[in-house]
Parts: sequence; structure tokens; C-alpha cells
Amino acid sequence: MDAATIIFIILASIVVGYAILKAIKSDKKTNKEPKNIVWEHSPMIFVKGSRNGAIFNLLNKEVVKRGREPYKADFNIATKAFDRVLEMDLSGIIDHSESHDELLELKIDGSDGSADLISKYFSNPKAVVGKEAVLDDKGNVIKKGCGWFGSEKHKAAIMNPRYDYCGIGSLLRENRRWIDDMILVDEKTIN
Repeated sequence: MDAATIIFIILASIVVGYAILKAIKSDKKTNKEPKNIVWEHSPMIFVKGSRNGAIFNLLNKEVVKRGREPYKADFNIATKAFDRVLEMDLSGIIDHSESHDELLELKIDGSDGSADLISKYFSNPKAVVGKEAVLDDKGNVIKKGCGWFGSEKHKAAIMNPRYDYCGIGSLLRENRRWIDDMILVDEKTIN
């Protein structure tokens, strides 16, 4: 064999070896669980004095008081929440049963987990966030709760540590009554 053939064999061996190592590393990367990121986090900046900003601030005050990390407001989720309240207003159906399923849409978008909380007709943000019922030592209701914290299901969703991001949509209807929607999304959906 001449020198050129030997150099060619050595270079070909290096290239083949490199390709094999690259394929092995690539295979290891693809065996990892996919991240399932749907969108990049876009922080929501609330207009000063806005209803949804006030709801967000009150909500975070309440969750921190109860030992939970505060939520991060996300523009993309807030857009979906506003679309949801607008759709409920236009259809006149303000609940989960008949309305467009925003959670299903989030799942189609790739979200691992999300929760949707609707509030209707509360006149101020404090009432939307609400308060827990006051119970006596036997578990009997002394004073009924209201708003999201007054509902066990809503409170459980809000306090679920799985959710890190939220979006809030608020709409004042023609009848001068408010619809508020908060969508909670897990940390695997947003990066």
C-alpha cells in the first residue's frame, strides 16, 4: 500500500468513528423524556389599575400567605383567558359545561396540565379571589366562603404546586356585570 491509501484509510476510520460516536450521543439524547415546551414565557405587564392586574396581585398575596410560591403572569395564557371570557360573553354561556374548552385547546397545543377557573358577576377583584369559609371546631360552616378561595375545587387548583404560570382575562359585559377567567398552566408547558 502506498502512503496515500494508508492516509485515506486512517481518515476514513476517523470519520466513521466520529459518525458512530455522534449517533450514539444522539440516541442517548432522544431517549430522554421530551420537554413538551409549548411556548416561551412572555411576562404579562398589567395596565396600572386594571382589574386583571388587581386579581393577579390579590391572588399572589393569598397563595404566598398560605405557603405557596407566587404565580408568574404569562401574556400567552392571558390572551387565551381573555379569548375565553369574550367567547363566553358572545355565547351567553358562562360556565364550563357549554363553553369552548380552553383546557382542551391547551392540551392540543401540548400542555401537560392546566386548570380553568371562571368567576361571574363579582363586582370587585377581592370578591373574585374570595375567602375561605369559616368553620367551627366540628367542621360546620359558621360563615360561608366566596370567590375562588371559597370553592374547594377552585382553591385546590390554585394551591396545586404543579401550576406555575397563569393568565387572567376580565370583561365587563353590557349588563355591567363582570366575567373573569384564570387559566393555570404547569411549568413543563412554558420555558
